[in-house]
Amino acid sequence: MSYSSDKIEKDANIFESNGITTVGFDKKKNKYFVNSANVMHRTDKEQLINILEKLRLLNTQEIRDYYRETRRSGKEKHNRGAGLGFIEMAKNSSLPLEYKITDINDEHSFFEIKAFI
Repeated sequence: MSYSSDKIEKDANIFESNGITTVGFDKKKNKYFVNSANVMHRTDKEQLINILEKLRLLNTQEIRDYYRETRRSGKEKHNRGAGLGFIEMAKNSSLPLEYKITDINDEHSFFEIKAFI
């Protein structure tokens, strides 16, 4: 939600976005997944890749430690929450998060992320 280019602030800390969410089953991995996608500003691309790649390199315990550290310190804080969304997803996913960012034009990219249950 924080990276959606079309989010609309409805009220204090209440947002609406035209993102897409699907739930499915991956036969090869024999796991259920939640996949989310939305259009984002290309200016957020590098920051997003840095966050997601960092999380992909951490093991389960390191993700939990990073989550606790981030909550306590307030780092990566922005106007909605403490920047914990992707960390929370990685913490609860049974496999590393998968993502893809496809440039649409000079201003926008299409962002997809998948978490396995």
